[in-house]
Amino acid sequence: MLIVISDHQLYLREAQEINRLFESGMERYHIRHHNISEEDLAGLIDAIEPEYLDRVAANHNHELCREHGIKRFHFTEEDRLKWEKTDWHKRELDEVYSTSVHSIEDFNKLPDFFEYAFISPIFDSISKPGCTAVPFDFSKRDLRKKTKLIGLGGIHSANVHEAMDMGFDGLAVLGSVWESEEPVKAYQKIQQAMLSK
Repeated sequence: MLIVISDHQLYLREAQEINRLFESGMERYHIRHHNISEEDLAGLIDAIEPEYLDRVAANHNHELCREHGIKRFHFTEEDRLKWEKTDWHKRELDEVYSTSVHSIEDFNKLPDFFEYAFISPIFDSISKPGCTAVPFDFSKRDLRKKTKLIGLGGIHSANVHEAMDMGFDGLAVLGSVWESEEPVKAYQKIQQAMLSK
């Protein structure tokens, strides 16, 4: 699984690029924008081809995204801990959830209703200068868990094989796609590197 995450800012023609990424085989897209207006967010979602909406996940503003047909919701580590204390068990059966963790121990504690969890940074971040790789002890991973472990942080076509050798179920990319002049070509290069593994 290769997931693309949006940057915080809205890109020019982002919806068109998202549709092209899906046409190229992108399995999942995370809308991570949290500093854009509700109008711009709604416009972005509405410009994504309806056939792809079941592969789009919302990281923020879940209610608005739900109103526009999104059924996948991501929780940051902070938001997940808040959710656990309030209405953890109030989940919709037709919705799919993912989250973020920063240790293998925290990953092992996740309930299995999370489809996957991002763990980061596995390499020095491309989109966040100064955010350096963290050594994770993958030998501690509970392999009985249904939740998939997705590596995030500093991934590009040249280190895909190294990342997959760590034992991830998939990878997520951000900077290597959105900081490229041609996001779709950058994605395809990473995709091809994964497929050649």
